[in-house]
Amino acid sequence: MHKAFNTVVATAGLGDEPGAGRVRVHGFRHSFAVATLRDWYRQGDDPAVRMPTLSAYLGHADPAYTYWYLQTCPDLLGLAADRLDRWERQR
Repeated sequence: MHKAFNTVVATAGLGDEPGAGRVRVHGFRHSFAVATLRDWYRQGDDPAVRMPTLSAYLGHADPAYTYWYLQTCPDLLGLAADRLDRWERQR
């Protein structure tokens, strides 16, 4: 799998820019998970309800293992904080 992945990366020219670093499969998983969570927040979906689906797709045994994506991206924390603020104002 890694050989095929590296061939695709080289063919696409990914990571060729100075400072881009090495392209890794895990980076694509991370980008997918973060983009999915961002979309859910921006669409007004409830990530807590949808998290088990994302966890299963990523192969995580428990949704708790997927929540760390929130902690690693400040903009996701901001989206979550905004949602909490709106919820508290509506109470």
